[in-house]
Amino acid sequence: MKKFLPYKFLYSALLIAGMISFTSCSDDENNDVDQGYDIPSTYNFDNVSFSGQTIRLDQVGKLTAEMKKGNEVGVEVSEQTLTDIYNEDVSGKKIQNKVQESFDIVINSYFPKLEAASMATEAGSEGVAGVVTSHNGEKSYLFDAEGIEYTQLIEKGLMGALMYHQATAVYFGDSKMNVDNETVEEGKGTEMQHHWDEALGYFSAKTENGVTVFDDSRYWAKYAKKTEVLKTSENIYNAFIKGRAAIGAKDYSTRDEQISIIRRNWEIVVAGTAVHYLNGAKDEISNGLDVDYALKNHQLSEAYAFILGLQFNPESRVSAGDANKIAALLGNDFYKTEAKDVQNAIDEITSLVDELKDVAAQL
Repeated sequence: MKKFLPYKFLYSALLIAGMISFTSCSDDENNDVDQGYDIPSTYNFDNVSFSGQTIRLDQVGKLTAEMKKGNEVGVEVSEQTLTDIYNEDVSGKKIQNKVQESFDIVINSYFPKLEAASMATEAGSEGVAGVVTSHNGEKSYLFDAEGIEYTQLIEKGLMGALMYHQATAVYFGDSKMNVDNETVEEGKGTEMQHHWDEALGYFSAKTENGVTVFDDSRYWAKYAKKTEVLKTSENIYNAFIKGRAAIGAKDYSTRDEQISIIRRNWEIVVAGTAVHYLNGAKDEISNGLDVDYALKNHQLSEAYAFILGLQFNPESRVSAGDANKIAALLGNDFYKTEAKDVQNAIDEITSLVDELKDVAAQL
């Protein structure tokens, strides 16, 4: 098994290249296709359920809230507490058993590093772990001695290795799509319909007046707003609607087309969000001697995690090797990362996810 690039603070345990095989849903014989089925304008179907995904997203929120306690000087964050939340069973659901296998190992290695940083009793600075506060006093973040914010590596890492991976690689894969589509279970629909709904749940969704909509207050539905110039959220939502309708009509060719649309647009969201934070870090660096390291390092940590998250989509144009190569451009000490390093990372991302080339500066 290949290894990640040798950063002592980053995803150095395992390279996930080759761990995610390309999965495409084979077309069943479409002899029973309802050629005249309707496609609604909203996700308004019978028996929609994604409660398990909501529970797991809530658990990630609980884990993040615990980690963020370390953003106050003198507040120690316990490795054991983080591990307990990560493995906590809530109604038969937990974070740990849905995380991509290699990243599960990596994330467990981050908990003690976050705890160690939180034990600092003085403010952080270059070469010194601790809490660093922004120039205006409004933001404080816990960094290690190299400016790495483990809270971001863990939370945003889970957005990739849990949510993005489960939806695009697992629930859209053969094992979840080539299943029963005849027997209807009250409240869940057919097995195939339920799996489709669960994939949507990992994007972050909620039900309002009987209609399922994106919950744009958190996770991918929230971050998709950063790439709205490309209508990614709209494209993903409409593809989920059309795919669910196609499943009801046993139109599996159309279902598979929508899977590819969702995978492509979700990839744009991940890449675009990385570029957004790289732009922010570059802006901070441009301040010269007055660099706000709290904001710079925070945004680099977010960008780094999103960059590596790109590899979890089986149709991604960014391989695990590509993702690690791009991340390497940021260096292994964010206090020392320069504007040219950040721009090189932006250029590499937009060369692979080319929809971003003309809009990168707007993100």
